[in-house]
Amino acid sequence: MKKLNLLRHIKIGAFIRLNFLQKNIKKRNRAKIIPYGNVYMQLYKDARIELNHYLLANTLKPYKSKAEVNIRLGEKARMIVNGAFSVGYGSDFQVFEGGKLVLNGGYCNCNLIIRCHYDIAIGKGVAIAHNVLIIDTDAHSITGQKEKGNYVHIEDNVWIWGPC
Repeated sequence: MKKLNLLRHIKIGAFIRLNFLQKNIKKRNRAKIIPYGNVYMQLYKDARIELNHYLLANTLKPYKSKAEVNIRLGEKARMIVNGAFSVGYGSDFQVFEGGKLVLNGGYCNCNLIIRCHYDIAIGKGVAIAHNVLIIDTDAHSITGQKEKGNYVHIEDNVWIWGPC
C-alpha cells in the first residue's frame, strides 16, 4: 500500500523526459531519476549526469506544495550518482564549469544547497538535515587573484545537522 501511495506522486511527464528523452543523462542497469514533484534541470550540451543508481527527487514534499528541486550543470560538469540518493524539496544543486559532484548514497532533507566549482563527494549512508549549504569555493576573487577552492569529501555514514 505504501508503494502505491508513493507511485501516485510521481510526475509521469517529467519521468519520461528525464529518463528517456534527455540525451546527457547516462543510465547504467535500471537506474532512473524518480521525480516526486517539480524537478527542473538545466544541463549544458557537454554536461553529464551518470546514474549508477536511483535519484529520488523532490521527496518529503508537503501535500499540494509547489516546491521544486533545481539541478544545473555548466559546461563539462558532471554529476555521478553511485548509490540511491533522495533529494528533499526545495533543494538546489549547481555544478559549475568542469566541476564534479558525486553522490554515493544517502538522503538530504529540504532546502539543501550545493555549489560545486571543483569537486564534491558525498559518501554512502550520509544523512543531511534541512537548510544545509555545501560549497567548495569562496565563489569570488579579489582583484588579480584566483578564487580559492578545495575538494570537499564527506565520509560514509555521516549526519550533517542544519542549518549550517
